[in-house]
Amino acid sequence: MTLPGPLIETWGLYTFGSLVILARIACRWRMIGPSNFKPDDYLIVLAWITYTVMTVAAHIVGSYGDLHSLTLDERAALAPEAAVPLVTGTKWFCAGVATYVSFIWLLKLNMLFLYQRIVRGLWVARFIKPAMALVGVTYLATLMVLFLPCRPYDRMWIVFPDQGTYCKPQSNLNLTPPLAMNLLTDLVIMAIPAPVILPIHTTLSRKIGLVTLFFAGVFIMAAAILRVVFVLVMADGPTAAIWSCREDVVAIVVGQAILLRPLFTRGFWGRGEGGKSGSVTEETGSGRRVKDPFSVTVALATLRGDESRETVAGSDIETGGGLVISVKSLVKVENTESPTGLHPGRGDCLWATNRAGCWKGGEGDDLDPLRRG
Repeated sequence: MTLPGPLIETWGLYTFGSLVILARIACRWRMIGPSNFKPDDYLIVLAWITYTVMTVAAHIVGSYGDLHSLTLDERAALAPEAAVPLVTGTKWFCAGVATYVSFIWLLKLNMLFLYQRIVRGLWVARFIKPAMALVGVTYLATLMVLFLPCRPYDRMWIVFPDQGTYCKPQSNLNLTPPLAMNLLTDLVIMAIPAPVILPIHTTLSRKIGLVTLFFAGVFIMAAAILRVVFVLVMADGPTAAIWSCREDVVAIVVGQAILLRPLFTRGFWGRGEGGKSGSVTEETGSGRRVKDPFSVTVALATLRGDESRETVAGSDIETGGGLVISVKSLVKVENTESPTGLHPGRGDCLWATNRAGCWKGGEGDDLDPLRRG
């Protein structure tokens, strides 16, 4: 049986999105090992599970149809055997709505946990936890809007008579408030790293890369809006579903892009001294511990080439033989590579306005100096 075009696109987008997620997991696994995974590393697995269920639900609805695509007169004229697949499709439609919301909000939380490591030590870090709370509250509010007004909920798949205003997934109540909360949280999440990233003075090609990622976030919001417009204004459910799938895959790419960069470096395919390629190690009383390399230092360093000089908020980032990153008035990181290729020497310190002396990176600190293995 030949799949319809929309289902082919749905599975194509799902395949691409899954490959991005699996590549991200594989990259983290090789760099730091599963024993050093952070919350965002686990959240992306849960997000992929919901993404899979959502795609299966979209396939079933696309194959069987759903009751809400029919007029009331058409439903009244349905034979019982003809209504069975439509009822099944409607149940999966409701499951798809739940997994869509869960998937999108899991990606938001996943990105915030990543931000928490990247901006640690910078003034924007204070907004991470409030943003997480906002994501949690809006997620619960969205589920309440979707599943509480229609009581009992099985009225959603009654064939006849009419289920009522609140028992239709395509109703204004089920679409507009969740859209508003989706856009609000997206704007908050995009705003957190912007004061640190946007002031970077770098080459045109890298600036284009940053702008592309930013506008990909704008595309995610535009796709969410189009999804609602196609349902409420144009009554075109299939097109709305496709835009939902496009929104999902772009959200995956935007959220995981920074973690995929090590795949395209030579160091990743070698083997670092700490036992993990491209890893950062720390000596402890019990031995050597692999440190998570993603911090503001490494995140900003992903913007460099082999020979470059860049500026963040008026302070220099010099890369090449050694790495010097200075975030004006807040954090200064210096990394002088040891000629032995082992642990950096005295030059590896981090100063912050609220810290004294040389921060050697205590337990849980991700702002360790970057050691290149």
